[in-house]
Amino acid sequence: MPSTMSSKPNITPSRPFQLPGSSVLGLMGPDATAFAQSQFANDAAALPAGHWQWNAWLNPKGRVIALFRLLRLDAETLLAVLPDFPAEQLGERLARFVFRSKLRLLPLALRVEGAWGEGLVTDSREISGTLESALQFAIAPQRSLLLLPDEARAAEPENEPQAWRLADVRDGIPRIDPADVEAFTAHMLGLDALAAFSLKKGCFPGHEILARSHYLGQVKRSLQRVCSNEVLPQRGEISSQGQPTGRLICSASDDCAGSEGLAVLPIDPGTESQTLQIDGKLLKRA
Repeated sequence: MPSTMSSKPNITPSRPFQLPGSSVLGLMGPDATAFAQSQFANDAAALPAGHWQWNAWLNPKGRVIALFRLLRLDAETLLAVLPDFPAEQLGERLARFVFRSKLRLLPLALRVEGAWGEGLVTDSREISGTLESALQFAIAPQRSLLLLPDEARAAEPENEPQAWRLADVRDGIPRIDPADVEAFTAHMLGLDALAAFSLKKGCFPGHEILARSHYLGQVKRSLQRVCSNEVLPQRGEISSQGQPTGRLICSASDDCAGSEGLAVLPIDPGTESQTLQIDGKLLKRA
């Protein structure tokens, strides 16, 4: 399987660490791109070899099943790098739609690591390295991901580093708990801000509902950053004046300034001054 990316070493990762819960699903075969184009929300056919994009799989009601980075290695090899949804489970669910397509859906034995680095840029969204040794790519300023063969697995940390989760929060990257799978639409999770879907590339599951919400102004809730002086739970119901008003979907602690999180909250400007609470802890919009 061809797997060589650009040889230009535009990433110099440092202090890599394993990201528990991350996994990789390979889509391999002559029909890999056509299948991704028909099932996923973003334009996989427009993704150049050696580059990555945000992408998502939605149910027919437009609710998000999984959010992932989609990498194209070559004409017949795509990789979905999943931060939360297990690759094996996604492969099993997608397999129901393969039919006669020339395609293999394979959970890959790759270790996903994060790294901090100076001077990292994301404009090109290029991937470097090889699948046999290591693939690496920038995901945000001073952050990169590495995909490594899982032959010499390092000891896994019990939890994802809080600094990494906090960076995800600040970058507007929603982390989807298993209990929240198929609970929110793409707009509610801010996938428009991530450019994780395309309404011009043709039909895909949830396309009609997504387009209707987008073009008719029917989006009533959005992903918003919240903060607190106290340690927040990972997820939970947010209330205002004793009434449910939204949901915290992920959070991370900042050693110096309490916690920050991402929440699905009403867009209505009239609600911005409301006092928000979760588990008796005060929240404010960041």
